[in-house]
Amino acid sequence: MISETTVVESPFFDCSQSEVEKRYCVDELTYYQRPFFGELQLMDSKNIYMLQTAFDLIAWSQLQLNLRKDLMQIAEVSVSGDSFDVQAQLSKAKTQEERNLVDKNLVIFLNKYRTHSQTQRWLPASQYHLQQPSVLAEISHDSEWITLVITRFLPPTKNEK
Repeated sequence: MISETTVVESPFFDCSQSEVEKRYCVDELTYYQRPFFGELQLMDSKNIYMLQTAFDLIAWSQLQLNLRKDLMQIAEVSVSGDSFDVQAQLSKAKTQEERNLVDKNLVIFLNKYRTHSQTQRWLPASQYHLQQPSVLAEISHDSEWITLVITRFLPPTKNEK
């Protein structure tokens, strides 16, 4: 017989600051062999996972590579008040040659600001051209910490339709 309360073992623990807030923290969570600490915030319309790890250039590069492995595609980069909107530029590119030029310019932009604090917005490749993707990943670093924020948008409930 199964009891009404089922306890599930999880590395997450409740770290909510109020009764209405649903926030869970984790001291260590591994993403592709890299340890992170962070939190999960549950809301009606979305769930937000925020993970952090110490910064170094190898970890930063590996995080980008791992997002690509997870079929994410870079959409925008912001650095020191300058930005490169990959998504907008690709939407204007009509030929493969123009798309290749966007890729080349992105690499130049990224290399120019390699060690600067930056934020990158990533989208699932399969949802890249949708107005409202189901997942958004943002990675940033400030030369001390790398932050990965994954927002999973939830479908509207029956009451919201």
